Amino acid sequence: MTDLQPPSARDLDPEVRARLRTALLARADQPSATRGARGWLVPLASGAAVVAIVVAGAVGLSQRGDDAATPAQPLGSGTADDPTPGDPTADDTAVDSPTPSESESASPVDSPTPQAGAQACAREVRGPINGGPGVRGASELSSIPYDDGTTYLFGNDVSWVVCDDFATADGGPPTLIGNVRFDAAPSKSTFAISMNFVPGAGGELRSQYFAGGPLIEGVTSISYAFPGGGGQEAVMNDTMWAMVHLPRSGPMASGRIPSDPIVVTVTRDDGATNTFELEPPQDWCAQLNHGC
Repeated sequence: MTDLQPPSARDLDPEVRARLRTALLARADQPSATRGARGWLVPLASGAAVVAIVVAGAVGLSQRGDDAATPAQPLGSGTADDPTPGDPTADDTAVDSPTPSESESASPVDSPTPQAGAQACAREVRGPINGGPGVRGASELSSIPYDDGTTYLFGNDVSWVVCDDFATADGGPPTLIGNVRFDAAPSKSTFAISMNFVPGAGGELRSQYFAGGPLIEGVTSISYAFPGGGGQEAVMNDTMWAMVHLPRSGPMASGRIPSDPIVVTVTRDDGATNTFELEPPQDWCAQLNHGC
């Protein structure tokens, strides 16, 4: 059968039509009291049932196709393998839900990926910064990665800005410091730090203190001594320097600002040193794009 269109009532088999005609005439010969008010509905309903069966068969064929392996199931039907209403289907099971390990990997303790961090920093650097324009035409000049993030140096022909992506781990913006001319003379503010605190796996705060900038001519090392005895040496490459301190214990890990200063020692290639005391909180809040 190649014609999948359902036949009309006129296409019924002649024998079927003859039987229907005989039944109708027989009912018509009965007295009205015997026939009842609904007597004509019985053979008409029978004829409609025949048409309905033929139509249903044709529709079923059109749904399955000539080479279908199994007939199409009408709406509301099911097999022994079909889920009952309310039972979870394959799409409703926990397969798509994160496992405990996946949930932990998506927690705020995760470090941003280098690509995501660089993109977030590029957007932040280009402004606005503190309500003013960003560093116009700035591009990434260098970067220094560490365990929990990356510190980037951006700049144009005139100015530089440092961006650190540590704070993006909990959905916040990256942190900017600097926005200083390349030809500016180094001073105490050159070594000022920014501090960030993000929630850890157990709800405790994770503390970060960082500073950075372009290489300073003649400077061979920059060391930070923190209250409570912790120290951190800046990392240098051929373009920039960055200091990141991630205390896990002691007063600097508590999220509270100690009253003692951070002491910075800058050593030059001739052996001379300069020392700066960074007083809290004014020298600990070097960030440009969010509060301290």
